Amino acid sequence: MFNLEYDILLYDITSTYFEGLCKQNPKAEFGHSKDRRSDCRQVLIALVVTPEGFPLDYEVLQGNTSEKTVLPVNE
Repeated sequence: MFNLEYDILLYDITSTYFEGLCKQNPKAEFGHSKDRRSDCRQVLIALVVTPEGFPLDYEVLQGNTSEKTVLPVNE
C-alpha cells in the first residue's frame, strides 16, 4: 500500500499508566513503572517502526510483563 522498503526495523517498548482502578482492562497490572508510578496499573506497548518512524506493528502487553521476556534471544 505504501511501497515501503527497509533493511532495518526498530523495536521499542514503552509503558503508560492509568489513574484509577481499571477493573475492565484485563491487561492493566501493577509492574515496574518507568514513570515512577508504582501506585498505578499500567500496560506495556511494543512498537515496530521503520527508521523513518513509520509504524508497522504494535502489541499491547500486560503491565507486569518483563521486557526481557518479550523477544526471543538466539544464542
